[in-house]
Amino acid sequence: MTEACIVCANRPDDNKVGSIGTPFDGIEMKIGDQDEILIRGGNVMQGYLNKPEETAKAIDAEGFYHTGDVGYKDKDGHFYVTDRLKDLFKLSNGKYVAPLQVESLLKQSPLISQPVVVGSGRKQVGALIVPDWDALKETLKDEGVDVNGSREELCEDPQVIKRMQRDAVDLTRELSDYERVKRVYLLPREFSIDKGEMTPTLKIKRSVIDEKYEDAIDEICGT
Repeated sequence: MTEACIVCANRPDDNKVGSIGTPFDGIEMKIGDQDEILIRGGNVMQGYLNKPEETAKAIDAEGFYHTGDVGYKDKDGHFYVTDRLKDLFKLSNGKYVAPLQVESLLKQSPLISQPVVVGSGRKQVGALIVPDWDALKETLKDEGVDVNGSREELCEDPQVIKRMQRDAVDLTRELSDYERVKRVYLLPREFSIDKGEMTPTLKIKRSVIDEKYEDAIDEICGT
């Protein structure tokens, strides 16, 4: 990021796949509130030009720059980024969920094309899922399920929902109980820029999704 220039990296003799490495000499990194990654050092900017209020929000009294990235540090000092702070949502029990982390697990299923993890203000975590229809139909055929209906009809078929839910539950089993996907809601068409559901850089607009699919989210996550 431009505010902190180069911060950390994996080294040839100390490389952990999936991590962003360890900080360079003279640079401090730590995990702050809500698991936000904080940085302090000569690499951090002095502030935003002529914007003292924004500077005060970004750099705290101790000189740590608040990156907005959520992550963790392992026992060997390697840092990992799991989400963006602005994307975290809170369940009705007060627990915070990092949706990008859960979605990355769901994407491991060959049957899932687009997952969006939801549950802000609700009792439990759920997922809106656009299946990979070719892969799903092939799998269902092999399992003896009739796939002759339209996508809309298949989205409401209990056998199809159960099959997709099985993958979602299995893939999130190792997470904390409150982070696990309990139920899924299937959608026939992909999220898109044209429908206002994604940004030009193909990031999900979570506020739009929460509003557009409110009833579906209530159904799978509780109120």
